[in-house]
Amino acid sequence: RAEAALAAAKAEGSGSPRLAVLLRRDLQAGSPDVLSVAAQVLVPFGGASHRRAALAPLVLEAARARDAVGQMSLEAKVMHHEAEHELHAREIALKDATGRNELATAEVALSRRAYALGETSLSERLLTEIRTADAYRTYRLAGIAYARAIARFNQINGVLP
Repeated sequence: RAEAALAAAKAEGSGSPRLAVLLRRDLQAGSPDVLSVAAQVLVPFGGASHRRAALAPLVLEAARARDAVGQMSLEAKVMHHEAEHELHAREIALKDATGRNELATAEVALSRRAYALGETSLSERLLTEIRTADAYRTYRLAGIAYARAIARFNQINGVLP
């Protein structure tokens, strides 16, 4: 809008030359005769300094608008990059947590079997159960964080839930 207002003001110019033709009649005598004809020519001269002064606020507003658009574009690019980076990091964290959870699940199965055979103590088995529970909790939290990163990435790209 600012650039359109500036373009309209520039197109307006300082004006075009005008010609005025005036007729003088003697109406008191009741005669339709023309007593005199006068012509007036109006030619606008330069006025460059006046035009620049009139255009200055519009030029400033257009420059501010271009700057604001550039700033918003840069912020959008940074937000997109951050969302993409976060999504990638959360995906790696989820893969890592999935592997740890699978390993902990296998470890707890082996620990239970060893306890049943009498090869380990109850305290060792319970420590394994605690580690497995922590690994599962970390896995679930990583899944939630990954889902949130997907939602943020989609929102940055204009896809709303």
